[in-house]
Amino acid sequence: MNQLLQGIEYYLFHYVFKSFGLYTLFYILWILFKRNNKSVKKYDAIACKLMGTIGIVMGILVTVNTLLWYYQEATLEQQQHYLQRLTGSYGYGIWFNPLLLLVLSQLLWIPFLRKALLYRLLTLPFFLFTIEQIIILTTSFHRDYLPSSYHTAIPILEIIIALIGFLLVTGGIYYFLKKKGKISGE
Repeated sequence: MNQLLQGIEYYLFHYVFKSFGLYTLFYILWILFKRNNKSVKKYDAIACKLMGTIGIVMGILVTVNTLLWYYQEATLEQQQHYLQRLTGSYGYGIWFNPLLLLVLSQLLWIPFLRKALLYRLLTLPFFLFTIEQIIILTTSFHRDYLPSSYHTAIPILEIIIALIGFLLVTGGIYYFLKKKGKISGE
């Protein structure tokens, strides 16, 4: 059970949020070059609401997965080590990325933030990369950086497939809502 939850959590972190980041990049470019397209804005509203829902699911999954591991699978020594890590100098590193993605995805429910291109542009790197990847990329630009064994390869093909899946799911929801009459035509 815990491995299934970990797999879903991994998929959400590494594919769904990155897919939304790529979608946001394409959306920003589309809006900058073609302003008056109402169907694109309606599609974006559905995509943002979908990400808000996925953010809630991700937050619940992270919490449940952590509690299941801590109380069912972890030995006493692992529990003590985990608590020391949570209260140590880098304790924020465990929860920062999931909380950041949860907050950013929930802010997409607010219509004026959802429509604000500056907000979407500022949040774009956090949807595309994890905090660890941002730190590794930042330090790799430093002139004294020596390469190490960190694996920062980004699986482009898998992210593109996930982006297509995200667009298809959002498109399916858009088509269903339009068919039901909840979205008016052009």
